[in-house]
Amino acid sequence: MLFDDRIEITDREMFSRYYLDEKGLRKQFNNAKSNYERDSVREEGQRIRRKFVKDGRSVTEGVNREISSLGLPNLY
Repeated sequence: MLFDDRIEITDREMFSRYYLDEKGLRKQFNNAKSNYERDSVREEGQRIRRKFVKDGRSVTEGVNREISSLGLPNLY
């Protein structure tokens, strides 16, 4: 589960799971000798992006469930 089911988390912890070494990946991409090597670098970025989007949706769904369970009005 997102954030290991913790209620509170610091901003540093929140985004650490999405960190990419951009300079290292750029160097690896530029030094790639084949399309396979370039595709693997692209896949790494896409994997992190998919994880970020999935986790964001999970947070949104959790917030919506909490709003509903508290009986708060839907303002949107």
